[in-house]
Amino acid sequence: MRFAGRESWQVSHGTSQTVNTALFIRDTLALSVETVPELPGLDPSVPVVVPPGVDRAGAAEEWLGWWADVLDHARAEFAGGSPTDPA
Repeated sequence: MRFAGRESWQVSHGTSQTVNTALFIRDTLALSVETVPELPGLDPSVPVVVPPGVDRAGAAEEWLGWWADVLDHARAEFAGGSPTDPA
C-alpha cells in the first residue's frame, strides 16, 4: 500500500533468464565451483551433458567471473523496477 507524501516500500519477486542460464551451464557441465554463499544445484536437476572438446576445468575456472558479471547485470536490470511496475 502506498500513502501520498510518504515513503513506502515494496516487495517483489522475479527471475532473470541470464541467472538461470549461468546456473544451467554450471549444472549441465557438472562444474565444480565454490561460491559464497553456497549455490545448490537446480531443482529439478538437469542431465549432465558435456559435449566433446569442452574444457570443463577451464570453464570451472572462469565460471565465478561469469557469475559475478551475471549478478551485476541482474542487479542493474532489477534496480529500475520492471516495465509492468505500476509505481
